[in-house]
Amino acid sequence: MNVSAQTASKSEQALYDLMDSGFLKTYKDYRYEVEKNIAVIKARQGDYQPEEIAEMRMTYLRTSEAFEDFIYVTRNDFLNRKTRKLIRKDTEGYVRVRLEKLNDIYVEYYIGKFMPVYTAMNIDESAMIAEGGNRTSIPPEIPLTLIVPVAKATMELIEFLDNQNDKDIAYLKDLLEKEWVRPNRFRDWEEI
Repeated sequence: MNVSAQTASKSEQALYDLMDSGFLKTYKDYRYEVEKNIAVIKARQGDYQPEEIAEMRMTYLRTSEAFEDFIYVTRNDFLNRKTRKLIRKDTEGYVRVRLEKLNDIYVEYYIGKFMPVYTAMNIDESAMIAEGGNRTSIPPEIPLTLIVPVAKATMELIEFLDNQNDKDIAYLKDLLEKEWVRPNRFRDWEEI
């Protein structure tokens, strides 16, 4: 694509500001926690029945898909002109809703589906499930210290996108795939 270096650097800066704002930190913490638990299961794979491994693998797949869907939906929100218009009207509200969604995924998939299977396979880890996992979820009231920088960075990205032509948007779509989606995908079972 023939996008100017100036446009590329502005789009990259807007995206990197968003990535550094704390938006992805919670997501990455969750991903690390899930993958770490799979590594434990795989290290002790010989201790389990094939049916247990198959169930854990399927639970991991569903959990990772739910988390990755969060990344894809967020990316698509940035690329959709109508959605950007809505985000512009209430950026902090949008950020709050996305962070709440991330928390909901953590609670529903990790604590609600993944951890019961993991715990059943690791009786010595049963205290973990009683405490709701290794990590506490985002509190019901998401702190402004997280929302404000994410909202600021989101607004910068939205403003940049709103002032670009279709070529520049296509460039940013590729950049989002390269910098936002791929590095934050969950590893395949075989990769862990």
